[in-house]
Amino acid sequence: MKSVIIILGVVLFSNAFAYEIGQTVPNLCWTDATGSSICLDHFPDTVKVVDFGAGWCGPCNSKMAELARRVSEFNGMRVKFFSNSIHGWQNPSAPSAQFLNEWRARHNIPASMAVVAAPIQQLYEFSPEGYIPALAVIDQNNVLSYREVGASINTVFAEVRRLLGTR
Repeated sequence: MKSVIIILGVVLFSNAFAYEIGQTVPNLCWTDATGSSICLDHFPDTVKVVDFGAGWCGPCNSKMAELARRVSEFNGMRVKFFSNSIHGWQNPSAPSAQFLNEWRARHNIPASMAVVAAPIQQLYEFSPEGYIPALAVIDQNNVLSYREVGASINTVFAEVRRLLGTR
């Protein structure tokens, strides 16, 4: 009985705090492999693409590989990409600095893309069901404009282009 109540509590808690499209996202901060804090407000007037995944997640690895290959499409534009890991190679291991460096190397993630450790509760704020890979787009005013589990990179990039006013 206790386990049923705990699981129900987690589901109710997580859904109650999910960001909705059109809602302002607070200034979230994450830690990179060097221990530095990287926050949304470090990038004012910038579109932010936030990806949540884990090292053990096959679809997350595929999505990150494609995203890392394509971020250069926005070079010179006010767009910041974040690869937020909620777990390392094992579930439920926390993403260590070593994991973050290995993740960057494995997917050839460019230096312009932030690779950070994210607390799991933040995943539920963007993916109420807790599914990964979850991608979100936050506009220049920190308003959530798009979120989807397993989103196509083409769809995400179309939303970024819409926000930038480019095609």
